[in-house]
Amino acid sequence: MHTLSRATLFLLAIVALGLSIRAQSPAPISEEKRKLIMEIIAEMKMKDQMSKVRDTVLDGLDKVYPATYNAALDAVPGLTPQRRAKMVDREANAHSALTTKIRDGLASAIDYDEFIDQEIVPIYAGLYTEVELTQLLTFYRSPIGQKVVETTPELFRQSQEAAQRFLIPKMLPLIQKIAAEEIERIKREAEQKDSGATREIENMPGPPPPVQKKKAP
Repeated sequence: MHTLSRATLFLLAIVALGLSIRAQSPAPISEEKRKLIMEIIAEMKMKDQMSKVRDTVLDGLDKVYPATYNAALDAVPGLTPQRRAKMVDREANAHSALTTKIRDGLASAIDYDEFIDQEIVPIYAGLYTEVELTQLLTFYRSPIGQKVVETTPELFRQSQEAAQRFLIPKMLPLIQKIAAEEIERIKREAEQKDSGATREIENMPGPPPPVQKKKAP
C-alpha cells in the first residue's frame, strides 16, 4: 500500500484549499473602508487567530489519521498482527515527520500580513458597506465582541473535537468498505492481466519443426 503518498496528497490538498488563488482581481477599496477593515482585523487579533486555527487543524489531522489508516488496514486480507504492527509504526513515523515539515514550512512560508492585505481585506470590502463595517467595529470593541475574539480558538478546537467524536465513528465503516472494494478491484485487474498474458502465451506459434535431412540415393 502506498500509504505515505496518499497521506502526503491528502495533507497537501488541504493546504492547497486554504491557499487557493483568487480568480479575479479585487475592486478598488477606498482608504476609509480599508482603514475600518484594518481596525476590525486588529480588534479580532486575526494574525494570532490564524496561527491558532492552523495548529488546531494540524493537531486534528494527527489525531484522525491513525484511525483512518487502521480502518484501511482492516480491509487488507491476510494481514498478520506482526506485519500490521510494523506498518502502523512505520506510517506513524512517516506521518509525524510529514506534519512536522508542514508546520515548520507554513510558519516560514506564509506572510500573514500579505495574506490579510491581499485576500482578507477585499473579502470584507466586498461583503460589508462602510456603515456595516463601523457597526462591526463597534461590536468587536464591546465586551461581548472581545469575548468572541478570545473564545474563537477554543470554540474552533472544541467544535473540531466534537466533529471527530461524532463523525469519525460514522466514517470508519465507510473507509473500510471503500478500501475493501479497492483491494478487490486491484486483485481482479491483476487476475485479468495475468489471464490475458497466459492466453497470449498459449496462442503463440510453437517452434518450427526440425528440418529433415534428405538421405543420399
